Amino acid sequence: MRRNHGFTITEILVVISIIGVISLIATPSLIHYQKKSKLKSEARILATNLRLAQQFAITEQNRYAVELSLLNGSYDIVNLVTSEVIKSIILDPEVDIATTTNLTNNIIQFNPTGAVLEAGTIALINTKHETSTLEIKPSGFVDILEQ
Repeated sequence: MRRNHGFTITEILVVISIIGVISLIATPSLIHYQKKSKLKSEARILATNLRLAQQFAITEQNRYAVELSLLNGSYDIVNLVTSEVIKSIILDPEVDIATTTNLTNNIIQFNPTGAVLEAGTIALINTKHETSTLEIKPSGFVDILEQ
């Protein structure tokens, strides 16, 4: 007599149960990682756009600014000579601009040498209340401080 070598329904249910338990355990960690990843990504994008404004200022020998809107969760790169908005950026809905320090009217201004008129910091926050801080030094150097 020949016996079939398949799986029984009991074995299949046990495997499905194990996969379900592992999924339940892993889901919170995955969600936390996703929110942290979005925060880091938005911090890198903001740093890149600050450097872009700095490069515009140096290349065109004009004053450029990044104007932050804390209420809207957005910011603009602006040519201060012509008042032209070069680029508008809206942050991910799960990330907001929490605070700024030492920045008059939440504006970072770059002069034609690439330096800023006021050094300061920008703190971004996600829905899990984790923060990522960008430090803008007097020379115009932008550094992301991980926490």
